[in-house]
Amino acid sequence: MTVKELFTKHGIDNAELQAEVEVLLTTAESKKTDGIPLGRFNVKVKECNDLRADKVELEQTITDQKTNIETLETNNKELKKVQKEFDIYKKGEATKFAEKWNGRKAVFDIEDTDPEYEKVNKIKHKFHFAEEDKELTAEQVIANNTLYDTYDEIGYFKKDKSDLEDGKSAKGEPKDKFKDPLDQLDKIDKIEES
Repeated sequence: MTVKELFTKHGIDNAELQAEVEVLLTTAESKKTDGIPLGRFNVKVKECNDLRADKVELEQTITDQKTNIETLETNNKELKKVQKEFDIYKKGEATKFAEKWNGRKAVFDIEDTDPEYEKVNKIKHKFHFAEEDKELTAEQVIANNTLYDTYDEIGYFKKDKSDLEDGKSAKGEPKDKFKDPLDQLDKIDKIEES
């Protein structure tokens, strides 16, 4: 039934009122989409558009994170390669230091009747020695070699002290004025403490 038929049925003959009602009905129908009011429809469209924008943003974030993961995996592979090379180098250096220490530790294996026994025994406790079923760690071997070098530099292990009287080390390098390597024990103790 149209608006004109409705007005005629009720005996209303006002063309102006009929036109206004038709405009209102047309406007009201145009504001509906599949039975949903236009305001609610617009809210749903906005929510949908927001979700689409969020989806695009999340997809970009996923892409960025995948790129980051690939970069990190590449870096990890490179670091593992460097670590492997370093471990090989470190093992080689540890072997060199161990061989050097194995040659030097014979100085401490002397008989108690040896004239050098007291002097060597005086510093022996500062060095690390392996137990029967264990080996020294690389750090202990390095510490032993460093300490041995210090004692050797001042001529502590030198049996003939005649070249030390002129203030030079066993290697012939000028040193602080010292006559007897035993006088340098305090200096070595200070080095070890620091």
